[in-house]
Amino acid sequence: MKNLYLLFSFALMSIFAFGQTPQAFKYQAIARDLNGNPVINQEISVKISILSGSPEGTVEYCELHQTISNSLGLINLEVGRGTAVTGNFELIIWGKNASFIKTEMDLAGGDNFVFMGTSQLLSVPFSLFSDNGIRSMTTEERDALVSPFTGMQIYNSTSNCLNYFNGTAWFETCGQCTPLPTQASAGEDQYFYDATFITTLQGNTPVYGTGQWSIVSGAGGNIANPENPASIFTGQAGTTYILKWTISTACGSTNDNVTIGFQGSPCGASFTDTRDGQVYPTVKIGSQCWMTQNLNIGTRIAGTTEQSNNATIEKYCYDNSEAKCVVYGGLYQWREMMNYSTTPGVQGICPPTGGWHLPTDAEWTSLTNYLGGESVAGGKMKETGTAHWFEPNTGATNSSGFTALPTGYRLTDGIFNDLSIYGYFWSTTEDGGSWAWYRYLSWSMDFVGRGNLDKQTGFSVRCLKNDTTTSQLNVTPANQDVTASSGTTSFEVTSNTSWTVEESVSWLSVSPINGSSNGTLTVSYDANSSSEARIGQITITAAGGNPVVNVTVTQAGVPQWNCGMLLTDTRDGKNYNTVQIGTQCWMAQNLNIGTRIEGGSDQGNNTILEKYCYNNSESKCDIYGGLYQWNEMMEYSTTPGAQGICPAGWHLPTHVEYSILTDFLGGTSFAGGKMKSTGTYEAGTGLWYTPNYGATNISGYTAFPAGRYGSNVTYYDLGSYAYYWSSSESGLNVARNRYLSNSSDGVSENNDYYKGWGFSVRCLKDN
Repeated sequence: MKNLYLLFSFALMSIFAFGQTPQAFKYQAIARDLNGNPVINQEISVKISILSGSPEGTVEYCELHQTISNSLGLINLEVGRGTAVTGNFELIIWGKNASFIKTEMDLAGGDNFVFMGTSQLLSVPFSLFSDNGIRSMTTEERDALVSPFTGMQIYNSTSNCLNYFNGTAWFETCGQCTPLPTQASAGEDQYFYDATFITTLQGNTPVYGTGQWSIVSGAGGNIANPENPASIFTGQAGTTYILKWTISTACGSTNDNVTIGFQGSPCGASFTDTRDGQVYPTVKIGSQCWMTQNLNIGTRIAGTTEQSNNATIEKYCYDNSEAKCVVYGGLYQWREMMNYSTTPGVQGICPPTGGWHLPTDAEWTSLTNYLGGESVAGGKMKETGTAHWFEPNTGATNSSGFTALPTGYRLTDGIFNDLSIYGYFWSTTEDGGSWAWYRYLSWSMDFVGRGNLDKQTGFSVRCLKNDTTTSQLNVTPANQDVTASSGTTSFEVTSNTSWTVEESVSWLSVSPINGSSNGTLTVSYDANSSSEARIGQITITAAGGNPVVNVTVTQAGVPQWNCGMLLTDTRDGKNYNTVQIGTQCWMAQNLNIGTRIEGGSDQGNNTILEKYCYNNSESKCDIYGGLYQWNEMMEYSTTPGAQGICPAGWHLPTHVEYSILTDFLGGTSFAGGKMKSTGTYEAGTGLWYTPNYGATNISGYTAFPAGRYGSNVTYYDLGSYAYYWSSSESGLNVARNRYLSNSSDGVSENNDYYKGWGFSVRCLKDN
């Protein structure tokens, strides 16, 4: 065989296949013998190898070609299209290191290859530099490249920037994410002092991004189409709302707030029930605003049919006559009136706009007291004359403007009675599971009577306007996370009264220190020189001392735990809700730690934390928490406020600390309702048995009726009572506790419960 040598060149084009990224490049060479004569029209075998780093580098890829030289001795190959021997052409990382092409040849077309030479590849293969555009590399990978070519570009995944090589060094360019969202504008604040409860929002239409309305504060509002900048918004009278308009793209978001205030029509003006268009006059009596006509809403059903919990408001009309409803209003069973709630003072079937509710027994008493007491108030409330009342309509002056009519009532057997003789009005206050309190007026007397009757009776209904004189105070957001450098941040304050501000730490300062209603609270903070996070609390107090809102500024460092977040007990991994009530931070669930033991055995002073579960059922502990004897709870300490079986950073509340809680909630006469979970077992909406009197849980304490374990190996009162130990003794074998009942909205205390009984445990965060 004659020795050959190759003169080779590379075509500056790539092969394209089916519109995909090219995975081959042209290779041309002229085969000549040692005398320089072209080897023409001859079958030749060629082995091509791609080497990395140097002429003697690692073979990243090798392929074979069978080709025939033409009449000039020229051979044409497509490197990347041959028969692969080693590696995968598509996986070659071009540009990471210098690349070399090694050529071997057999003139006879066999596999006795003769080395023909190695040469560095320069520009051509770099057209294959990435399958999907510029290759992504870290800074470390970029700096490991050997002899990158001038103009080479990469995406630097370390800095998230484009890098290019100018022949000497790498340069970096970083752009801005696009498109940035249009700056949001929520429009001008809107305030209404009439019967308006619906308005059109005035957000700007985004050029870039999509918009979204949300309600920041204010109850009972509805945004018809949250993505429409000009959406219809419906609210309630006496309520001020803060709405946020947010415009977002993948690059981020902008937002702006707007205040919408529905102050409502003045009392004394008529208003329209939007459900059926019926108009009701109103009257101011003392501090209360009453409808001066009986409610007449709903579909009439026969007196012999019970009103039911369905999608339709149902009413009775005296003698089954719609004309009687037009004059006297509808008659309603108690549950239908309440819309099947049991909460005193609910909206029930009162109009959904305008801020109306059903009066409680106490609110009826406020009315009659203002009018001189029950013995004389009736005459001041009755319509004058005898157009509707029978003679003599004693004492009727209607000086209050209440304009009571003698509507009679529907008996539980479906019979109607007492039209023109008596007027009967429900209150929302129950008297046991089946009865409720009501008021009545007579044709022959000028007094107001109070009685209790079966809820299946059909009485008239009057609606009372919500009290908007109670101090309101909302602050958004609830907390702020700020950077380590000094600067400012702000909170939006909405209030119907004046307020004052105090900050807890020296590195915070606030302005203004007081306000008259709505405003922006600006908080300045000093630079944080510590690597640890630090928290500053700001206390905002409404005029008169209630309500109080605490907000926090957390600056840099490790994220801090705040009251209101989940508490994880690291001992067993259980999570507990928490709640801020006044100055105290409470667990909002009963503690459930330890190994269950059967009733009949005392919990012992050993290395095992022991608990009882109601009726010896672990599932009851999962719902209601464990029950603990006093000594076990205290971990056999007698020190008030000890940690006991609470998680680290928490302790067992003392008698005094329970008093601080109930005092903050208005005293022991009312605090229970504010602490109890809402709903009833019978209605399938709660754990308390009916009536769960006064339960609103506005404190967030969420007391469950866990019952107790008795010293005689018996469990008592599940669903009816919640018992909580304090850590304060009252004697050698007795300790103080608090308890709540399904039949009362108060909180009771006992100073001499036997320590061997098993009660629920709540933990209080250390100061």
